[in-house]
Amino acid sequence: MVQTQIPDPIAFASSIDGVENPLPLFQAAIEQGNEALRVRFEQGDPITTLVALRAQTVDNLLTEAWRLKMPPDAKAALVAVGGYGRMELHPGSDIDLMILLDDADPDRHSETLSELLTFFWDIGLEVGHSVR
Repeated sequence: MVQTQIPDPIAFASSIDGVENPLPLFQAAIEQGNEALRVRFEQGDPITTLVALRAQTVDNLLTEAWRLKMPPDAKAALVAVGGYGRMELHPGSDIDLMILLDDADPDRHSETLSELLTFFWDIGLEVGHSVR
């Protein structure tokens, strides 16, 4: 049965807690979100609504990936920029991100950030990023 609902962020967050390998759950959530948006497009929903929903869906997933991968004490922020930052994420668009780090020790999280960005790609997101 095809899921035609956008993944619920609270239910998704609960579903990944304690899971050893959450990658398949993230991949499934992206597929579910894409399918739900495709169905809504075919039903005639306004494009402005759909691109905002796509951005919100991606935002929810990136937030959860950040929560899983970054240490709670990290002095860092994940910032949406570009079309994604304007909540206008079209199908096939890359996700533009800026990662802000505490300048006291900018290399402190380099390995973690590398793993995080790899995770973003592995779940099926095309990410463009800068680190400042």
